Amino acid sequence: MPKAVSSFLLALLPQWDGKDNRDTIFSLLAYLPIDPFEELQNSILEKIEFAVLDNTVESAAALLEYYTSLVSHWTIILLSLPDPHPPGIVDLMKSFAALVDHSSLLSLSLLSSYTPTQSTISTVLSYHETLVHTISHAVTHTQIRILTPYAETVYLLVFLNPTLNTLSRLCSILATYKRTFEAAMSKPPPGSRYEYARGYVNRFNGFLMDICNLLWRSRAFNGSDTNALGCLLPPAILPPIAAYLDMLTPPYALQAVFSLSHNLSMSGPSTAAIRDLEEKAVTDGRVVRTRHIGPVTQRSLEALAMDGGIKVSWADYRLEVLKWLDERGVGGIGDLMSCTMKQLMGTKMNAAR
Repeated sequence: MPKAVSSFLLALLPQWDGKDNRDTIFSLLAYLPIDPFEELQNSILEKIEFAVLDNTVESAAALLEYYTSLVSHWTIILLSLPDPHPPGIVDLMKSFAALVDHSSLLSLSLLSSYTPTQSTISTVLSYHETLVHTISHAVTHTQIRILTPYAETVYLLVFLNPTLNTLSRLCSILATYKRTFEAAMSKPPPGSRYEYARGYVNRFNGFLMDICNLLWRSRAFNGSDTNALGCLLPPAILPPIAAYLDMLTPPYALQAVFSLSHNLSMSGPSTAAIRDLEEKAVTDGRVVRTRHIGPVTQRSLEALAMDGGIKVSWADYRLEVLKWLDERGVGGIGDLMSCTMKQLMGTKMNAAR
């Protein structure tokens, strides 16, 4: 950033109301150099936050969008440095990590302190998509360290406003983290200064296990599987929830209520996938005496075949759902399942990617 622009911004910020010409000012501030984070926070970032934040969700979202731009710019700086890196690069990454921690805390606050809307959730996802793009370079750039999202952020995105778009984007982010961890740990770039403690990696794997338990394995909130965190729910709260679901008409099993067939954002696509299989059977000249009314379960598929409906296994049905989504540009869920669940690695779903 030219010194004249920097001096102008330092003089402007104490008088700025946080609203006038916000986009223009943010576009200039996105080019702040990577300085020690504490110094940058004291001299500039605190003034920005004081001017912008007014206890509204719009102001918090605007601030996160600014931090997203700053993360993107700092990423370009880090990636443009020569490799092997010169002295001082660790200090730059330390400042970058501090910025990420600060902005990630803001993204969590945006989810937990305000009524969620699709717009604010999309802002949070866009921030984490920008961050994971940076993280993905850890495989080839020694100056990049893998910085994982807060666990609370992951689970709030899963449960707060469960749309298909949100779930797919989140799964895509986590799948990129998964592949980056595997590549960075199996073959770290020459000269890398970063090693990842087993506990750090296992906690991230806990996010993956929990989401797979929700969507794929019908073991929601299970905390006994390797690395599983049970979505951070205290075990004592699960029996009352299970009892309530069992009292409904029809009753639901807590373990399966967030699965592909029952999940609020997935039940429609899952039903559409089974309908497409039935239509294909008719087109192929097969006799279909009965159709599935949904939601699909392993037992209902067995009953469907006995009653003259299509014959499809539980495993093939779930693959068909992922394929149905992938064909419509919603590939994040299948991407995460394919790189996480061992039984899907090497399947036609994984091979098609």
